[in-house]
Amino acid sequence: MAIVAAFFGVSVLVVGRAARKSPQAMMVAAIATYLVKIVLLAVVVSTLNGTTAFSTRTLGFTAIGCILIWSATQVLTTIKLKMLYVEPEQPAVRRGG
Repeated sequence: MAIVAAFFGVSVLVVGRAARKSPQAMMVAAIATYLVKIVLLAVVVSTLNGTTAFSTRTLGFTAIGCILIWSATQVLTTIKLKMLYVEPEQPAVRRGG
């Protein structure tokens, strides 16, 4: 559970900071963190392979459960937040004439 929370937490922090700069920086940060997390997850899973300290099947189901809960929370937060995803068009200024 800590692995999933750490991975998602890092994404929120990195992408949030990049979003303050520009949408392009946000997308680059999102893709880069995704790729880094995939590589790190592969390293963690291969390191834990063959260990008898815990059940790998339980680890997998716990990770899937945490991912589903995190994703559902993100969806619900996005629905309730009602943030604009486009800039509203400014009304044209009329000049007397």
